[in-house]
Amino acid sequence: MHAFDYISVLFSFVYAAAVVHVLATVGDIAIAFSRVRFSWLNAGWMMASLLAVTAWWIGAWDLRGIGVWTMPAVGFFFAMACLMYLEVRLVCPRIAEEGSVDLEDFHRTEGRKYLGAYFLVTVVTVATNSFFAGGSLVWATQNYAVVPMALSTLAAAIFVSVRWVQYAALAIQIAMWIWYFAALQPAMAEDATGPFKPAIVYVYSSSESDRGSRSAIVHRSLCHAAPHSGQTAMPSASGSTSRSV
Repeated sequence: MHAFDYISVLFSFVYAAAVVHVLATVGDIAIAFSRVRFSWLNAGWMMASLLAVTAWWIGAWDLRGIGVWTMPAVGFFFAMACLMYLEVRLVCPRIAEEGSVDLEDFHRTEGRKYLGAYFLVTVVTVATNSFFAGGSLVWATQNYAVVPMALSTLAAAIFVSVRWVQYAALAIQIAMWIWYFAALQPAMAEDATGPFKPAIVYVYSSSESDRGSRSAIVHRSLCHAAPHSGQTAMPSASGSTSRSV
């Protein structure tokens, strides 16, 4: 079993729990619909949250070419999965078994919490797409959709009581997610290693070079290269060079 196969199971459990929670809430609303004051705003942000979870889950496939996973990298992606689950918990209302349920009031009183959490998710997404492991052209391009989402969500969180701002921000979310999945998310291919490609990295110890040895310690490490470019990380003259997540 490869390292990615092992740790992706951990991430998948958290993402799956988030998806199940959204679907369970939708079912609860449908069952109690006769006593529910429905909110299109809350429903729309639930959908946007579900799409965000789906995007991160699918996006994890791009990491399959990484051969070495450090604990900070594992911790970061696990923490991100947990953050998205918590955001889903905030956006999904609790449907009481008895009495009326006002989802319009839920959005007014709780909206700033889940919009703030969603904004945090988008900010971390932009940073990850830009800087993780030196960056990926595929991920960086996806920021053209994520940045407008982040800005509109921030406006919605600030002006939570202004309805036209709420609807405009939500419309931007839906439009950007449609564009994201239609044009910016590559197909999942079994025979490809993704935008983050493994490379053979040669590490030369100074003691060996002093003795004139040309032997090298070879290990698998992360080296970002454009697809099919054949680029690899090479050692510097002063020591060893390696990149890992």
